[in-house]
Amino acid sequence: MTAEADKNTNSTAAHNGGDDKDGTVLVRTTFPSVPLPANDTRLHIHTARLLVRPLQQSDLAGLHALRSQPEAMTGTRLGRPDRDLAETQVELDFFRNGVAGTGEPPYLWGAFLPRSSTTTDGKEGRGRRRRREEELLIGEGGVHSLVSDAAEASGWPEIGYKFRKEYWGRGYATEFLDAVLGGLVGAAAGHRGDAGEQAGGGGGDEW
Repeated sequence: MTAEADKNTNSTAAHNGGDDKDGTVLVRTTFPSVPLPANDTRLHIHTARLLVRPLQQSDLAGLHALRSQPEAMTGTRLGRPDRDLAETQVELDFFRNGVAGTGEPPYLWGAFLPRSSTTTDGKEGRGRRRRREEELLIGEGGVHSLVSDAAEASGWPEIGYKFRKEYWGRGYATEFLDAVLGGLVGAAAGHRGDAGEQAGGGGGDEW
């Protein structure tokens, strides 16, 4: 155990008997190793109903459809729908690359609903039938940064999500977050640290 680890352990142990003077409870936990894996190296996650994968440039139209819904954007930091594809492109660039110059990719994912459609070659329905697999983007979310404003205040990473309104109330968000958090835990590699939580504190923003 390193001297720094000794110091952290002792600091945490000193608070095991109760809250800090400012109402903060220190928790000894495991954080993912940083930097997080780049988007193009992350394996896709299949759940019972969803495909969870990083967003690609080809997802621009689907992301814009999601971010054009006032209901989906309520409670986000922007607080309104995207005005045009150019605004959505800025967000997609962040999803894929993070903040320029930081070298830290965000841990963000798209929630896709796989769909199958069948088409027939030729005229009047004659010809060979082809089955086409499609992916409908119905939501997105994850961890913007392990050192976000919320993390600086409490030590905890901040998680958020948004879904298209027509898919609310069906358990998709729970299914999605279970997959995302499971992948984040799997990325942990013994990076120990202290995280604080204000007594009675609330959650982070949705995006």
